[in-house]
Amino acid sequence: MTETANSRYVVAARLVAAADADPDVSPAIVVDLVWAHARAADRLDHVRARAADAPGLLNVVLILRAADAPEALAKAGGLCARAAGRPALSGWSLDRIDALALADLKIQAF
Repeated sequence: MTETANSRYVVAARLVAAADADPDVSPAIVVDLVWAHARAADRLDHVRARAADAPGLLNVVLILRAADAPEALAKAGGLCARAAGRPALSGWSLDRIDALALADLKIQAF
């Protein structure tokens, strides 16, 4: 795939709560915080969050534009860190993050 500054990336991130943090943060709050702290340079197109299978874990998926996977990871990591720095997510931090170019997804027509 030829990467350009307009390439879209799907970034999957997992946020984890520290032992003393509220483990039941609403995924909607995470989505709102990511959008609230997104900057034009982040080139964020979409964000979704949902609770993972265990308390104190949230899965976040972001779709954004970047020149390459490392830039997509840096942008998404920065967004998650800015969101986690707010009082509503006190004690939460980025645990894992991975990126995949949207163009690399092999989706067949129905």
